[in-house]
Amino acid sequence: MKHYLSVLLLVCCALFSCKKDNPATQPPTPENKARYPVSFNVSDFTQTVSDLKKSGDINAKDDSLVYKLNYLYIIVYDSAGNWLKEIIQQAWVTPNFGVYGDTLAAGNYKIMVAGSKSYLQVNGLDINPADPPGQYSFSQTFVSFLKNAAVADISVDDFFCKTATFSVTSSTNHFDINLERKVGMLEVNVLDAPDDPYFDIATSIEGYKYFPAVDTSLYLRRSSVIPPVFTKLAYSQKLSTTKWLMYVLNTTEPFDVVINSNYGDNESVTTNSQYKVIHNVRCYRNKKTILTGYLYGRKDSVDVDITISDQWDSTNVEIPF
Repeated sequence: MKHYLSVLLLVCCALFSCKKDNPATQPPTPENKARYPVSFNVSDFTQTVSDLKKSGDINAKDDSLVYKLNYLYIIVYDSAGNWLKEIIQQAWVTPNFGVYGDTLAAGNYKIMVAGSKSYLQVNGLDINPADPPGQYSFSQTFVSFLKNAAVADISVDDFFCKTATFSVTSSTNHFDINLERKVGMLEVNVLDAPDDPYFDIATSIEGYKYFPAVDTSLYLRRSSVIPPVFTKLAYSQKLSTTKWLMYVLNTTEPFDVVINSNYGDNESVTTNSQYKVIHNVRCYRNKKTILTGYLYGRKDSVDVDITISDQWDSTNVEIPF
């Protein structure tokens, strides 16, 4: 069962009276600059948000939008995909977060709505230097998360996005846009992981961007070699000594995961330093991929019970290593 953030996008259009000799043959167009008030309302959810944390604070549909998304991006394009407007809202800065009003000429439009708890970057490819900043076409638009170059971390959080078309007419129009989750989740269970602050999980993902026009992420694969060429995923949750949980935006290509235990300069334990590469791991949208195994080798004398609690889709992908 897929889970969606269902955002009510209310577009209200009221016709301004204009004096014309023949209004039947001269409808308002972008060329004659007749414009109509348009209001976007994304403050209320009409369906349940996926319960990512059973004991957490993000679950019910009656929760305020501010508890689900901190950043909201609305970009409007004309019917040909040319950039028209970009609205960026922050939950703790924007009054009436999730509500936006503007005017648009009668006609057909494209819209992209994206949201996340953490900071997003919305940009475009192959931008003409002569064009004003930010005026990229729909086909060039991509959404990405901030990459911390200093520590080579990619900060991936839960991410929702949807594109749609709508028409501005003389009547009132109401549209429902379901923001779809675009990330997968990766859980790594290292059953013999030491209680080590230097122990980390990394992936072979160098960087990736989500392209709404083609509904896919850009994936740059690295060769399967030892760290530090692998990129550590920020925003991963260390649930216990042996379990990690992280979001992954790349749901289009397989990647490699590195489990790395580096005790540092303590000579008494450097012999325990170890790393393992799990190849061809895949994550899927709205599903959780679970890696379970041992870093130092299975200890047959120890019985281990593994219980999987599915918090997302009804099907998990389990990969032993």
